[in-house]
Amino acid sequence: MVDKTGNYAFLLGVVVAVLAALGRLNPGLAVLLLAVLGVVVGLLNVNKKETTKFLVASMTLMLAGGTAGIIAGIGPTAKLLADSLVNITVFVAFAALVVALKTVMTLAED
Repeated sequence: MVDKTGNYAFLLGVVVAVLAALGRLNPGLAVLLLAVLGVVVGLLNVNKKETTKFLVASMTLMLAGGTAGIIAGIGPTAKLLADSLVNITVFVAFAALVVALKTVMTLAED
C-alpha cells in the first residue's frame, strides 16, 4: 500500500489543483491540501536515483508557473489553465522542498 500512497497523493494533488482552479475549493484549504500532498509525494515518490531529474523538472514547472499571469489574459480557458498551473506549482514546490532537504541531509552525512 505504501508504494501506491505516493502515486495516489500525486494524482490527488493534480485533482485538487484543478478543482481549486475551477473555484470548487476554498483557496486556503486548497493550499493546505496541496502542501500536505506535496510533502507526501516528496517523501514517498522520489528515490535517490530520481532526485536530480525531479528537482530539475520541479524548477522547470515553477518557472513555467511564473508565466501564468501572461497566459491568464488570453481568455477564460487560458485562465483556467493558468490557475491550474499556479496550483500545481504550489504542490510541486512542497514536494521539491522535501526532496531538496533529503538531499542536503544525505550530502551532510557523507
